[in-house]
Amino acid sequence: MSTGMPRRGQGWGGNSSPFENESRKGLLDDYSDHDEGDDKLARTQAEVDGLVGIMRDNVGKVLDRSAKLDDLEDKSEKLMEGAMAFRRGTKKLTWAMWWKSKRVCMVVTMVILVMIAILVWKYWPEDDD
Repeated sequence: MSTGMPRRGQGWGGNSSPFENESRKGLLDDYSDHDEGDDKLARTQAEVDGLVGIMRDNVGKVLDRSAKLDDLEDKSEKLMEGAMAFRRGTKKLTWAMWWKSKRVCMVVTMVILVMIAILVWKYWPEDDD
């Protein structure tokens, strides 16, 4: 495939002077250095594009992580509220059971005292003076 330009070291025509060949060589060398610079630029641009893609992925992952952390924080707050409500409920239940136990003790004590009073009244010796 021909681009219309001569290859390096070839002239444009069959009859070229040595001076023209030397100046063309210099120009072609400069052009080939320019191509290497373009290659370096293209490689650098490709590397930058790859890094930009990686950074975009990382930013996406950070945003996903942030959303997950927000969800986790909300869940932990709800769990803490539930734990506090459970603790309040257990304290109330503990207090209620303590009072129930004390009432049962008071009723049993009253029944025993009434039975002792009845026994003492019924079997206490009477003075027959």
